[in-house]
Amino acid sequence: MKIDIKRLSINCGNEEYEMLQNIKNNENGFYNPVYEKSYEEYLLWLQKEDDYSKGSNLPDGWIPETTYFLYIDG
Repeated sequence: MKIDIKRLSINCGNEEYEMLQNIKNNENGFYNPVYEKSYEEYLLWLQKEDDYSKGSNLPDGWIPETTYFLYIDG
């Protein structure tokens, strides 16, 4: 079994977008802000999340956060 962890970045593409479209918002407690969003909206979300992980453009009172994707045999 091969397990990989990939940090969300502005370089994520269609593979991650398609995966996120198959995970309903709030399924198993997972908040998916891009479920049923367009690819263009997904790209904007990627930029925002990438900024947040770098501590840029954070809302007041927020600290940097980073999202990772877990891949198993993929």
